[in-house]
Amino acid sequence: MVNSLSVLCAFVVNPLSVLRAFVVNPLSVLCAFVVNPLSVLRAFVVQSYPPSPITLPNYN
Repeated sequence: MVNSLSVLCAFVVNPLSVLRAFVVNPLSVLCAFVVNPLSVLRAFVVQSYPPSPITLPNYN
């Protein structure tokens, strides 16, 4: 009885912590995107592409 209760408690607590982390992280990302969308987009571009992908060729 105690063993099954501990298993149920672990099964309930772990998904809740995972869901809480999943909810808190997107909310913080959305809050940062609302507060400063340019910095979030710039960080996303920097993480998604190799360094300086948007620099235009200089033909001077």
